[in-house]
Amino acid sequence: MEADGHTLGDLAALAPTGEIRIDVQTTPIRDGIAVADLVAAGRSGGIKHVLEF
Repeated sequence: MEADGHTLGDLAALAPTGEIRIDVQTTPIRDGIAVADLVAAGRSGGIKHVLEF
């Protein structure tokens, strides 16, 4: 999806309703390189990775 003004407006309208779901996975910093490789290769499956220090 390419973000534009209209699309961002639609997302902003959905945010307070709780209709937007984000799949977040916390990963230890020691696994950061492996996660970066996974994301760069497009194989993260939509998961948003957060590195834990």
